Amino acid sequence: MRSSVLFAVTLAQATAFAPPSSERVSTALRFFGAKKAAGAKSSPLAEEAVGIYNAKFAPRGGEKKKLFFESWGMPESYSNREVSEKSIFTREDAQLRATFNTIAALYGEEEALAMVKILPQALAFNKDYMAPSLDGFSDAFGLEESKEMVMRNPGLLG
Repeated sequence: MRSSVLFAVTLAQATAFAPPSSERVSTALRFFGAKKAAGAKSSPLAEEAVGIYNAKFAPRGGEKKKLFFESWGMPESYSNREVSEKSIFTREDAQLRATFNTIAALYGEEEALAMVKILPQALAFNKDYMAPSLDGFSDAFGLEESKEMVMRNPGLLG
């Protein structure tokens, strides 16, 4: 009898100090790439976010100009090789929309657009790392605090 009372008191104390439960549950399956249900819809604010990204990073002059110092000290064979015309910031609009939709699903549409306005290059981050990143922050700080922290500093998304 005494041991069962002691067990009940110990159990009550153990749950009293447990962190509050959150809506998101961090699982190994989600972290290691479990597939989500297909058919995710695009956010109506995705086009505005893609426009913000493209306004900052889209190539403006068509062809990439060669800088005056790129040939200094280089052998002739180096200057004859082909150089990619694409910028390192070039992304397909579909990829940018998918990343925005991932951010919107995790943080909300208005919040996602606010983050893109703060840091447009957040749309170039790998969207597969965003949910596990939020789960990791949630384990340490709690879900709501983690969301607020990432919304203030979108560089933490990826």
